[in-house]
Amino acid sequence: MRGLAQQNQLKEAAKPIEAVVPGLTRRDLRANAALNVVLGVLCLIYLYMLFRWWNWLVAAAGLIVMLTRLPDLLFEIKTDQKLSAANMPQRPIHIFATLFMWLALPLLWWGLCLRR
Repeated sequence: MRGLAQQNQLKEAAKPIEAVVPGLTRRDLRANAALNVVLGVLCLIYLYMLFRWWNWLVAAAGLIVMLTRLPDLLFEIKTDQKLSAANMPQRPIHIFATLFMWLALPLLWWGLCLRR
């Protein structure tokens, strides 16, 4: 709409797409890096709070659940579809991650029973 766009935005819109894309790529890379740092710090805070308020067994169970979700998340990113029983991969890493996630439940139960 006329009057709402600033002059530099209008100049940016007049450029050919080949001139605009490299700037978007650099901006997206910076945004992804910043988001990864923020989410990494939040994960560390989450694990520290589990350790501080309960004990190391609960924090270990939380870490196991986070790490065992990685193969599924990478599969979802690669195939661009949500993981379900119909399209679940049967590779050894996925089976190991699923079993390891189930083994985190007794660890969590034991950690909650040993509350300080």
